[in-house]
Order: sequence, then C-alpha cells, then structure tokens
Amino acid sequence: MLLCAALGVALAFAPARVRRVCFAWVAVFAVAGFALPLPRTSIGVVFLCGWLSVIGCAASVHLRGGLSPRLARLLAADAGFWSGALIAFEGRWFDLPAAWLCLLTLMPAALAVRWRVPIAAKVMSSWLIAIAVLAATLPYLPVTPGYLPDHLE
Repeated sequence: MLLCAALGVALAFAPARVRRVCFAWVAVFAVAGFALPLPRTSIGVVFLCGWLSVIGCAASVHLRGGLSPRLARLLAADAGFWSGALIAFEGRWFDLPAAWLCLLTLMPAALAVRWRVPIAAKVMSSWLIAIAVLAATLPYLPVTPGYLPDHLE
C-alpha cells in the first residue's frame, strides 16, 4: 500500500490528463500481478522489487521539469504489478481496492504543487525513500537483535 501512496505523490507532478490513464494502468497491472502464480519461495524477491519501486516512484518527484507522460505510465504499471504481486501472497483479493485507495495521496500532493509549495510533497517523498531503503536493506544485513548479546558486551 505504501507503493501506491508513493505513486500518488509522484503523479502530482505529472500532467493532469495523464493521471486518469495511470489510475487505469495501476488497476490493470495490479490484477495481473495478483493473478500471476508466483512460487512461495519468491516472496523475498517480490518484497525487494516492491521496495525498489517505492524508491523509484518517490525519487521521480525530484526530476527537473516534472514527470513525463511515458515515465508516469511506466511507474503506474510497475507500481500496479508489484502491489498486486505483494497482495497475492496474502491471498485476499479485497485488499486490491484498499491499495488503490492509497492513491488518494495524490490529492494533497497535487494541491501542494498547485499552490506552488511542492517542497511539502518532495519532503514526504524523501521520507518514503528513507523508509524504503531501510526496509529493503535490513533483511540482508547481519544485525544482532536487541535481546541477544553482541560483540560490544
């Protein structure tokens, strides 16, 4: 769902006529990602790709000149597919519309862009990048949990 929220913020910097098309692309590719039979062993790869997509969507906010229509459609297809694939591992189809509701982050971000204070949306996307980088890298780091002794004790 964080992926759709990041896409919503990114679409605030896209042309208005492209946003409706991107909503449709998210819906179509989310259903495709949900319907694709993925093996249970690929859950780590799917989560990593989902976090990388969050980083890509949130980083696109910082592009000079806004989001091009082609890149907006590409990000929408990518976000839709990976959010559908992530929801497929839960096995509950009714989470798909809930993920699409996260696209409503577009409204406050678009208002910030329209009011000529896009820094608010850019700060929010920077926080999304930080969260995604941490969530993507922590499973691969040799970290000792806080309740176990480590080399400093």
